[in-house]
Amino acid sequence: TGITPAQLPRLIITPGSVHHNSLPSFLEYANRVNLAPTKTVYVGTHYEYVVALSLIRLGFSLLRTGRKSDAGIDLIGHWILPPLQEPLPVIVQCKARKSGLSPKHIRELEGAFQGIPAEWRRKNVLGLLVTTCKATRGVLEALGGNRWPMAYVKISRSGTIEQFLWNRAATERGLEGVGVTVRHTPRILLSEEELVQGEEGNGWKVEGRGRKKKKKVIEGTRKDIQLTWMGSPVFPDREGLDGETMRLMGVI
Repeated sequence: TGITPAQLPRLIITPGSVHHNSLPSFLEYANRVNLAPTKTVYVGTHYEYVVALSLIRLGFSLLRTGRKSDAGIDLIGHWILPPLQEPLPVIVQCKARKSGLSPKHIRELEGAFQGIPAEWRRKNVLGLLVTTCKATRGVLEALGGNRWPMAYVKISRSGTIEQFLWNRAATERGLEGVGVTVRHTPRILLSEEELVQGEEGNGWKVEGRGRKKKKKVIEGTRKDIQLTWMGSPVFPDREGLDGETMRLMGVI
């Protein structure tokens, strides 16, 4: 694009836990206190860190703030897009679920805008509802008619971004010209770490220890989301995360 994004504003806010502030530190903490991967708090916290890591590729810089009395905000930070003159403030709600969301979750995200930092009050702030489920018709209607700038993002538990859409209010507040396209990557070109992650519901559970895995034939493609600006890819050089990070994203 030829446009250099502005520097990331300083955000004075504390992490959601004194015990961990990253995926590696959370996994270490969970192991230390014997927090089972099946527990709701484990699944939710793990997913929040996976979401924050997954969105790095699209230009997001997010801090996990989820805790009691968090005003419904799980992640907070900025979206750094080359076309924007300055980073866009972002709040995120994460929902790791087996069933779809409903319009009430859009209303809950609307309420989260009341908990934004004081220094953001006069700025455009984008609210993201991130979940493991595809958007239902009811959710799309509630999203489209909302006056707050909002986006719906589907991210698998293993970190694949599969759906990303936003409403007119978001378009009018800085996302005009930004688009989304589906990227198809032949699986044979993916690294071993990326192959291990699999699609939603597969590849992220811990297999029985000590078992020797059969060698699988690598075929097909992996689908994920690519951002565009006036039709051209944004961050084309950001293919993904390093192998160690991706390995940790699959530890659940």
